[in-house]
Amino acid sequence: MLGYMTTPDLPPLLTDGVIDATRAATFMQTWWRLSQTLGHATTRDEVIDSVVREGVHVLGADAGTVLLPNADDTALIVKGTRGYEPQYVDGWHTIPLSRSLPSTAAYRTRQPVYSESIRGAIDTYPALGDVLGATTGSLAALPLLAGDEILGVLSLAFHRPRTFDPTDRAFLLFLASQCALALQRNAALENAQRLNAQLRFLAEAGTILSRSLNLSEILASIAQLAIPEVADWCVIYLPDHGQLEPVTIAHQDPSMVALLQAYTHAHPTHVTSDSGVGRAYLTGQAELLPAITDEMYDASPMDATEKAEVRRLQLRSIITVPMIAAGHVVGVLGLGRTDLDRAFTAADLEFAQQVANRAGKAVENARLHQELERELHARLAMQQALDDTNAHLEDRVRERTEELQQLNDELQAFAHSVSHDLRTPIRHIASFADLLTRHLPSENDRAAQALMQIKHGAQRLSATVDGLLTLSRSSQQPLARTAVCLDEVVGSVISHLNIETTTHPVEWRLSGLSTVAGDAGLLTLVVQNLLHNAVKFTRGIEHPVIEVTATRSDTGTTITVQDNGPGFDPEYAHKLFQPFQRLHHTNEFEGTGLGLANVRRIIQRHGGQVWAASVPGQGAVFSFTLPD
Repeated sequence: MLGYMTTPDLPPLLTDGVIDATRAATFMQTWWRLSQTLGHATTRDEVIDSVVREGVHVLGADAGTVLLPNADDTALIVKGTRGYEPQYVDGWHTIPLSRSLPSTAAYRTRQPVYSESIRGAIDTYPALGDVLGATTGSLAALPLLAGDEILGVLSLAFHRPRTFDPTDRAFLLFLASQCALALQRNAALENAQRLNAQLRFLAEAGTILSRSLNLSEILASIAQLAIPEVADWCVIYLPDHGQLEPVTIAHQDPSMVALLQAYTHAHPTHVTSDSGVGRAYLTGQAELLPAITDEMYDASPMDATEKAEVRRLQLRSIITVPMIAAGHVVGVLGLGRTDLDRAFTAADLEFAQQVANRAGKAVENARLHQELERELHARLAMQQALDDTNAHLEDRVRERTEELQQLNDELQAFAHSVSHDLRTPIRHIASFADLLTRHLPSENDRAAQALMQIKHGAQRLSATVDGLLTLSRSSQQPLARTAVCLDEVVGSVISHLNIETTTHPVEWRLSGLSTVAGDAGLLTLVVQNLLHNAVKFTRGIEHPVIEVTATRSDTGTTITVQDNGPGFDPEYAHKLFQPFQRLHHTNEFEGTGLGLANVRRIIQRHGGQVWAASVPGQGAVFSFTLPD
């Protein structure tokens, strides 16, 4: 008959209403043998082959088929056959449950379907007419039930009409129940094996993720580990400049990898794309597409060229899961299978999410490591540049210090030379001016006045030379730090100044003067300059008052000299301590402009500071600090 491979006829179990003992014995032997065979079956294919073989053999069927539901329970898929021509099976490999056929009816109703004549079967199920319209015979479709669970359908075809008596039906139900139990047991075994494989995978993945912080190495290892244990395809996408780039692609066949690389290059995925990968990245939600049929490919809105490219990838089941770390999506893990018989399930989706979560944390850790390395390299580069700059600065400072020391030495030598070379001419000027004064007629007032100006100029030159020598010595003389009693120093300076102020005695007010640390000779020079200035600027005051005080703090001692003289403009206070800088004309107050410069130099060498303050017409205040 059409579609069948011929098999030898077997005698019926009943002959004229009498049980055929031989056939009954065959049934019993078949039950025992089938129980033994199914008990040793370790795979689903072994279970299906045993049931179909025994069902066809014992009942004298011409063909048999076991159909199991697909992943989304929308169709029955042929998983094992015997007795059908190959071209017949190819056309009926997948049967949508929406079609009205004996097998789909048995699956939906969970009740056996017996058609003892082909004509009756075609009348009930017209879709059979295209295949069985020219044949005669019988059909049986038996649901594979394990408790309340429907696992599939066992279908048997007979090219001759027959009646399914109670014994036949009992055997068929037994055959179906044994098949269902074996499939259920086998599914549990496969599930346990799958769980063990997943645990091994997660353990190996954990080892890989913990032993490296190199992002490319981590992703490549995870992808290779997934093939072929978890999937036929493994692709890991990471965001890059608005695109989701497939940074890692794994497949057993390198040519397939190149094929997907070419496809993704031609059809890039944006991070906001409404594709599976784009949605997973944008929403953070995993997606499962359990079965991709030819009809789904045909209904796709892609153009013919892109459809052909996608078909070459042989994708039949897809999982797309976001890789999440620290609460945000860092990439997408895509898994694919190329066989509908191995379609992904919800359990596979849950497992894939666990893998993606671990991979996401590894990606984040690797990125943080890369950022830290970049920051470290940047800091090392900055430190190197800073070291180079410091080394250059040190060299420049050393060079400048040597240059300044040389200039200072030259300046000191020049100051000594000028000072010593000027002393003799200045003495000659003063001496000859005195000589001329003694020999000049007394009535020549104009000549006497000119000679007096010459003598005053010589005196100023001499004072300036002395000031330069003093400034030079105070700058070069090593400090000999000792305990210096301010009472004694100030008292000694005042006793000498009082000799010069007999015509306008000064009221001295002293308080808080104690012992400080410093060079006694240089500090005495400081006090002399400050007190001499105070006396000089109070010379025209009717009742001059000069106050010297000292106050202590946690950091040192502050000494203040205050007078009630004319004072100065505070806007120019910064010029007071610079060499040759004066705020009063020499006709008003004599001086060389070197005394306060000398004071500043000495105080700075002691590590202190000096400053001045004044209100014009209310006197001046000069202060300096000496650290402990």
